[in-house]
Amino acid sequence: MGSSGRRFVTTMLTITLVAGLGLFKPRPAVQPAGALAGDPPRELTLGLPAEPQSLDSTFTASQAAFTILGNVMEGLVRLGPDGTPEPGVAASWEVSDGVEYTFHLREEARWSDGRPVTSHDFKYAWLRVLDPTRAVTYAYQLYYIRGAQEYNTLRPDAPGFAQAAEEARAKVAIETPDDRTLKVTLVEPTPQWLALTAFPIYYPVREDVAEAHGERYGREPEAMVYNGPFVVAEWTPGEGLVLAPNPAYWDADQVRLERVTFRTVPDGLQAARLYEAGVLDRTVIPGQLAASYGQDGEVIPLVQPVTWYLVLNQRQGKLQDPDLRRAVSLAVDRRELVRRLGGDAEPAAGLVPPVIAAGPGQRFRQLAGPVLSSTRSLEQAREHWQAALDRAESSTVTLTLLIGDSPLNQQNGQALQEMLQEALPGLTVELETVPFSTLLERTRQGEYELALTLTGAEYDDPLTFLSNWTTASPFNDAQWINLDYDSLVRRARAAGEDPSRYEALAEAERLLLSEAAVIPLYHPVTTVIQKPWVRGVVDRPLGADLDLKGAWVEITAPAP
Repeated sequence: MGSSGRRFVTTMLTITLVAGLGLFKPRPAVQPAGALAGDPPRELTLGLPAEPQSLDSTFTASQAAFTILGNVMEGLVRLGPDGTPEPGVAASWEVSDGVEYTFHLREEARWSDGRPVTSHDFKYAWLRVLDPTRAVTYAYQLYYIRGAQEYNTLRPDAPGFAQAAEEARAKVAIETPDDRTLKVTLVEPTPQWLALTAFPIYYPVREDVAEAHGERYGREPEAMVYNGPFVVAEWTPGEGLVLAPNPAYWDADQVRLERVTFRTVPDGLQAARLYEAGVLDRTVIPGQLAASYGQDGEVIPLVQPVTWYLVLNQRQGKLQDPDLRRAVSLAVDRRELVRRLGGDAEPAAGLVPPVIAAGPGQRFRQLAGPVLSSTRSLEQAREHWQAALDRAESSTVTLTLLIGDSPLNQQNGQALQEMLQEALPGLTVELETVPFSTLLERTRQGEYELALTLTGAEYDDPLTFLSNWTTASPFNDAQWINLDYDSLVRRARAAGEDPSRYEALAEAERLLLSEAAVIPLYHPVTTVIQKPWVRGVVDRPLGADLDLKGAWVEITAPAP
């Protein structure tokens, strides 16, 4: 069946799917609403794979919430197209000794009810995140601030907690000399921290609104105020959200859309049908469908700032042998793994995903280069394997691979089991399946041999991946110890913003992978399709991943 026939069939299916939904109305399949009547269209409908449970920026940890929050809220800075911090609520700032930041908030920054955005709104929000009685998931992202970790890690059940918390809270280095000045002191120089203030966990919160609405705050549009380009105009649980321009936004003249509808569509195949029917202007689809949409708009593969990898527990005697670890790494066929995932992944050439430090840190990518091959190196793998067997005076080795219980984990585990046993004579890989939360706990406790897991970026810098494997890191689940590696990471930290830091980080990645302390496999890819008329949407790899502030709809008149 050709593309036109497929569009007809799926359009009929989609009409059935969306019939009766009052919030969402079918859109023409050829041009966006308003175009045929001659009116300049100023609305978009986007697919949202999951719906947020809450839009309270101090609590939420879901990507769906970050997508919405990034368009209805704004932090001290915004991120430019290359990831460079640009003025947001803060019109300017100064940095002293790399640790003392003074932000000057713009006078025209307003909440959606017209009240000014003040420095107190930021201090309230950040201390709310750090409150030890709230157990906020991402509280550790504020530990860069002096006194933040000491306050957040107090135990609420400890004797004398109330007084200890009051004293620790007062020592968190966030000062508000006046309504438009915010002063923050960090523990140590951290070049990436300024960009981190663009992430949702650092957004301001109005104390009077949050306290007045209690649990309703973040869950009902009318129980919030907004300081970003848009506001939440409607929220129908199970169906989606509608955004409208925020007239009080300081840069409202740059907002060109009059309406943005986020339609909740968890199923990628259904999203593809809705796209073909003209209901959606942009959405996420399964990667294997990408080739079908090259002539019906733009296909955008977004490599995620995430790496799936094998971690090898070097508390286990046999895994202390670098030849055995290298044999396992060289026997992995990353291209085959990706093939089995149907286009939803990219083979890992290193631990750090290619989207990390793609802007200011491009020097890292140039220096590090591809460390790993996408295909197996069978001859080299067997040389290292035989060396390990000779050293152990054995002809067989059994390794247990711990995997999560999701279908994706099981698919990956079975593929790895097959390719490793085929490549390395005498190797038996036994799979042990557990809930993913159990896998994380067991890797932390060192109760495993091999484990299939993943790590994602906390900020846009290679350190977010490479700092995990230093001797003292609490995230060093491999129990790998290499003093040269520790020295390289320290050197990178001490270099501040000097470009030499990327030389140290590139060398650190090469050392980590040459020792096969961890074995990167692939980076997930999200495939987005959007209609030809969608313009100005900015995709970001981290945090608030979708920026619609400057987006617009552009229609090209048909040829006479």
